[in-house]
Formats: sequence, structure tokens, C-alpha cells
Amino acid sequence: MRAFIAAMVAWSAIVLIWVLLVPASNGGVLGCMHLVGRSVACEAQQDAINQAWWQYRTLPMILAIAAGYAGIVIVRLRGARIGA
Repeated sequence: MRAFIAAMVAWSAIVLIWVLLVPASNGGVLGCMHLVGRSVACEAQQDAINQAWWQYRTLPMILAIAAGYAGIVIVRLRGARIGA
């Protein structure tokens, strides 16, 4: 059980360091995105950029984090069966 908790704490530390220290750009904010007076075309372009940002940057990061936790749980469950 100690190894499981240690693995979870270690992976959480890695995730925290990754999220805080890996540089992220602004997602490609267009120059036409003003608080007042922006066009519908500019908003459509920004929406497309935001969707691509989610698909190619955020989603893979979330999946990698979840895979790490899932891997730790799977190893723990297999170890519990072997030890029983």
C-alpha cells in the first residue's frame, strides 16, 4: 500500500510540475479580438483556433495524465491479485 501511495504522490508531483512549468502559448489569440467592435469572421476564426488548441494540446495532456493514474491503479490491482 505504501508503494501505491508513493506512486500516486510521485505522479501527482510530476503532473503538477508539468502543468506549471511547461510553457503554453496564448492559444493564438488573433489581433482582431478586441473587447468591443470585433467582427463575426474574427470570432469564427478564433473559435477554430480554440478548437484546434483543445484537440492538439489540452486533450492529449489530459489523456496522458489520466493514463498515468490508470497505469498506477492497474499495477496496484495486479499486485493485489498476485499477492493474495
